[in-house]
Amino acid sequence: MQSDRRGSPGRGRSDGVAGGGITISVVREYRGFERRYGELGALVTCFQFLYYLLESVMVVLILGLWQRAGGIWTGITNVPWGGLGLTLTWGAAHFLSHSAGALTVVVTAFVFGFAFLGVRTSALPAVGLVWAMFFL
Repeated sequence: MQSDRRGSPGRGRSDGVAGGGITISVVREYRGFERRYGELGALVTCFQFLYYLLESVMVVLILGLWQRAGGIWTGITNVPWGGLGLTLTWGAAHFLSHSAGALTVVVTAFVFGFAFLGVRTSALPAVGLVWAMFFL
């Protein structure tokens, strides 16, 4: 069984769709957890997505702090400093733990940084956007 960066089975696989297409992560993860934990698969999936929500809050906090710091240090506020900071923290942690997926995390960190600028550094929409991106 394949594991992703969080240890959930089945993530990144294209099972369950006609022709081997792509499914959203909630379906893939539920199916993987159902295989692994049987009838508790739905409950484990709920806890997995609660974890994603909490991780999204942490990501947005890092984005906000680095965005503010970069703006103060340089006087330039339209650069995704939050994405750079997220790369240096979240990306570095993933690189040290398993480098195979680190490039994806680095690119995702910059996408989150630009998305954070796109919602005008507003925390609630940013958390919703980051959480939604974990579903894809």
